[in-house]
Amino acid sequence: MQAEAIPPVVFEIGLNHLGKADSAKRMIDTLASNGAPHITRQVIDDPKRHTRNPDRIAMLNQYYLSIEDNIAVLRHAIKTGLKAGAAILNISDIGPSLDAGVSFFKVLSTDFAFEPLLAALAVTGVPTYLSVGISTASDIARSLSVMRNASEGSNERLLYTVLGAPGPAEKLNLRRIATLSRTFNVPVAYGQHSDRLEALAIAIAFGAESVFVYVAQTHSPEPPDGPHAVLCSEAAAILRNIRAAASMLGTPDLETSTDNPLRHTHRRSIVAAKPIRSGLVISEEDLAFKHPGTGLPSSQWMQVIGRTANRDYAVDEDLF
Repeated sequence: MQAEAIPPVVFEIGLNHLGKADSAKRMIDTLASNGAPHITRQVIDDPKRHTRNPDRIAMLNQYYLSIEDNIAVLRHAIKTGLKAGAAILNISDIGPSLDAGVSFFKVLSTDFAFEPLLAALAVTGVPTYLSVGISTASDIARSLSVMRNASEGSNERLLYTVLGAPGPAEKLNLRRIATLSRTFNVPVAYGQHSDRLEALAIAIAFGAESVFVYVAQTHSPEPPDGPHAVLCSEAAAILRNIRAAASMLGTPDLETSTDNPLRHTHRRSIVAAKPIRSGLVISEEDLAFKHPGTGLPSSQWMQVIGRTANRDYAVDEDLF
């Protein structure tokens, strides 16, 4: 996913399809009808392939899709006209996801240090977002190094996330987005794990390349991604707010042109404070400084004092 003038919003389905492929497809259809440009799917099939934690297995057993259903959902999104990404947990799922036509990958924070997966993703050359989660600076440096050493064509990015759902406002530390970008010289996206939607616009103000937002069909605290998910039907409003925030940022370059017509109305001219006769040697008492700035700028007042009036000037008339 290349950098755009307006940071893209990636709507993340996560596990909020509740283990039903048809539900995931309906979510995609709702997002598409609301103008969503990008979605991503967590390609999670049999949880025993990546965890031995019995509680985690029991939870994921309620929500996972088969690899075939995961790929079908990705293909549906792409057919609908969206750019689709895949959060990959298993190396063997990279190939099928590429065959489906994904535009980018995501690495969950739980796999940030899973080096064989990072190396395999690096070889694809596809943009890959590494969710930093609880990673330290040294963790981040190592994972980026793993990807870069695996392939010269590695296209790694960072995804700044704060674990815990929903994350409290005082824990978001959105200034870290700029710090990550400056420290590691990579694009940095923001992953929303909070119910404070204003964080999305603030993240963009701090330089987020894109924002990832979890979505659901209905509000529910039950699914793993439910507490901080927005409704698919709210995508259009979120996109409007993000685009408005991005347009407000403008350019960091300071004004250099003097052609702005507002300069005339927002500056003062040197004018006659009282009637001035031709031949009078002008003193400071003869000067006034008033808008609009259609005559000599007030910055030249010292050059005017001591000059001889070349004609008569009425009160408030521009001098010289």
